Amino acid sequence: MRVFGRLLMMAACALAVAGFAAAQDMQPCTTVSHFNVALGQEERFMELVEELDAPLFDRLMKEGKVLAWGVSVPVMHEPGAPTHSVWWTTPSMAEMDTIIAELEAQEKKILEENPEFFASFVEMVDLSTHADRVFRDLVFGAGKPPAAGARPYVWIFTLKTLPGEDEEFVASWTELRKPILEKLAHAGLVHAYGLSIQEIRFTGDFSHYVWVSVPDFAS
Repeated sequence: MRVFGRLLMMAACALAVAGFAAAQDMQPCTTVSHFNVALGQEERFMELVEELDAPLFDRLMKEGKVLAWGVSVPVMHEPGAPTHSVWWTTPSMAEMDTIIAELEAQEKKILEENPEFFASFVEMVDLSTHADRVFRDLVFGAGKPPAAGARPYVWIFTLKTLPGEDEEFVASWTELRKPILEKLAHAGLVHAYGLSIQEIRFTGDFSHYVWVSVPDFAS
């Protein structure tokens, strides 16, 4: 998934909209794991994702524990932003412990089979800049889902509300912006959109963000 926007960290909320179209009263949660991959190691990093992450997350999707997952990279680069973000979306926070346990078990198995794996991974990724974030959609909508194999773009912008103004802001955004995005979704120009918050807030740089998944730059 290719991403443009002020912060790559928001890329997670592109979401695969097929699972959401019939259940828009849900408030799914998305975990984003950020990586800065060394120059020239991008292909190897993606090979590891295909080898290790893809089978695990595809199975969890079949079990209904994961709604969508993917790897995002920035189109508009920003100093200090990660080069790659691996993300997965669950129906709620309730599934999060299960996913983390699965990932930890996978990591343990890899290190048992190949004790040198971690050392090679450190050469590929700058772990000092690694970060994880968890987001929850307060409002979201979906139109026609992307075709199989499509790589949507996601436009993201962040907002910081004043103390005590969260509820009023969400109500105002829902009244003013949601109808426009619903119209665009019905017209096929938007796959999905949402207004989200940091479920687990690591920094105070923003409180809310809006994401819009579109088929291409023309949209």
